[in-house]
Amino acid sequence: MKSIIFLYCYKNKLPEIPLKSLYMTYTICDIDEFFEFINEETAKNTEDYLYRGVCSNRYKLIPSIARCKSNKESTITLQDEKVMFNLFKRRILGYDPQLERLNDLELLAFAQHHGLPTRLMDWTRNPLVATYFAIRNKPNTSQEGGKPCLYVYHKKNRTKLDQIFSPWKSSFLHGNLKFFIPQYTTPRIRAQAGLFSVHFNPSIDIREKPEIKTYKLNLDVYQLRKALHKLGINEEILFPDVDGLCQQIKWLRTNFKG
Repeated sequence: MKSIIFLYCYKNKLPEIPLKSLYMTYTICDIDEFFEFINEETAKNTEDYLYRGVCSNRYKLIPSIARCKSNKESTITLQDEKVMFNLFKRRILGYDPQLERLNDLELLAFAQHHGLPTRLMDWTRNPLVATYFAIRNKPNTSQEGGKPCLYVYHKKNRTKLDQIFSPWKSSFLHGNLKFFIPQYTTPRIRAQAGLFSVHFNPSIDIREKPEIKTYKLNLDVYQLRKALHKLGINEEILFPDVDGLCQQIKWLRTNFKG
């Protein structure tokens, strides 16, 4: 039987409006409530909680590979996914021969951070970093009319980081959600306190998992981004390269507020 979504005001935790869905959403309505939320999160055991920021609560919580279609406009298959990855694997060595020592899972994480659609999903142990990514590109609302949101994943007992494994083996493809930190980490992954979930079935929307709570940011996100900047969470810090520097200067000194 399908459960009911309740929108909760974060401060008083009282249900507001029941909507037909499969998961529960809390709404953070102003900056004070946001920092109350952050204070509560930072008091928790950081090893047990993971965070992900998304620009719209209407987006499914699925990896990027599940949002794509093939070049024939059909659903991406496992074979299509392998072809893309193998193409990347063959060509990337021309850019950085040192990547040859990485296994498939580490290469997949590297490709993910450079824009290749994969079955991986980025998470962070830092709720402020997740908040930045939730509001980074959308000043008010997303194109679909949703609000920026944070997902908090709580694994009871402890969030286990799995040993390196092959994402293509049948034993994994019929298993459960796994988490890992690649042994080879880029400056961006380190700056973002990043790690990855690996999805055996990328098309499954994991918002329905009981371990996940959704927090909708129904507040002035430009003011929130200014507050994050004062706390040292900005483009230059999270993307410690020339691109990050230029984007931060652009945000600071022009009228670009997206």
